Amino acid sequence: MVFFLATTLGVLAKLFWGRSVFYYLSLIYHKMLHRAADYKRDNDVERSAAAESYCRDLEKIMSIYRGALLRPPSPKQLKDIPYGDLRYWLDRGTGSA
Repeated sequence: MVFFLATTLGVLAKLFWGRSVFYYLSLIYHKMLHRAADYKRDNDVERSAAAESYCRDLEKIMSIYRGALLRPPSPKQLKDIPYGDLRYWLDRGTGSA
């Protein structure tokens, strides 16, 4: 009984107080920044340049979604987002996954 109640409360908390898109973007950004530093340390110029380019792209996307309380799209919703449209989820996202 206690397990069922705790599980139910956990699911409800996740639904209502989930992390925003910006949280996950910043998490990916920091991981990629460390990866770029590792590539640079290992003198892997090609991968280092690609990682730095990826970080710049993430910075642009993060500037768009900064302060937005939208939750990340579900896999089904992600398929509906047109390729290259960075503002799609900001304009049409509902905030629920």
